[in-house]
Amino acid sequence: MQPFAVLVFGLTFGTILAIDDAFKYRQNPPSRKPSQCTDEARNCGNLNAGSCTRRRNERLCCATCWRYLVQNKNNPRDCPYGDSASNCASLSPRSCSSSRNKRICCSTCARYQTDDRDCPYGDSASNCGTLSPGDCYSANNRDLCCSTCKRLETGDPSCKWGDNPRQMITDNTGNRLPCRDYALHMGFDFCRMLNAGGRQNCCVTCKGHF
Repeated sequence: MQPFAVLVFGLTFGTILAIDDAFKYRQNPPSRKPSQCTDEARNCGNLNAGSCTRRRNERLCCATCWRYLVQNKNNPRDCPYGDSASNCASLSPRSCSSSRNKRICCSTCARYQTDDRDCPYGDSASNCGTLSPGDCYSANNRDLCCSTCKRLETGDPSCKWGDNPRQMITDNTGNRLPCRDYALHMGFDFCRMLNAGGRQNCCVTCKGHF
């Protein structure tokens, strides 16, 4: 029983060393010059960047991995060699919320990342630039265009994005009008009859008329 116990300990300790070594390697990748290493394997040209984090690949394809390292010298420390998938360029910012995508496309996701904790990867829809402030009352728009909606905020917590363009009020002839048009047509007295949701939706038009 004793030799078996020693063997198990040796394997476990070796595994811990390997994991620790890999962690240190990713945190402090080598930066050797091309003159100090060459590719020793025939298929190094097919090696993707992410594969260079494995010591065996880095050793056998030293020159190739060095090129990846230089190309990505401004990357975060946990992404020394850049993206490890060929389709990362087509990744949307929203996709970086996935830990798997963030790991495989670490360089692309680092480029998308913002300092906003509520919107770390910015807008994820191509048409966010066409939004008006009131469109941000839609939860779906806020989710897809979080960066744009934050920029469009008025700064007034009680009237975050101004009047909601989807709020329509029916006048005495049956026409459905947005807040401002209704007020100009029928007067501002209607503001006092609005419930809390209506006041929020017509917060600019009805300001001072509640």
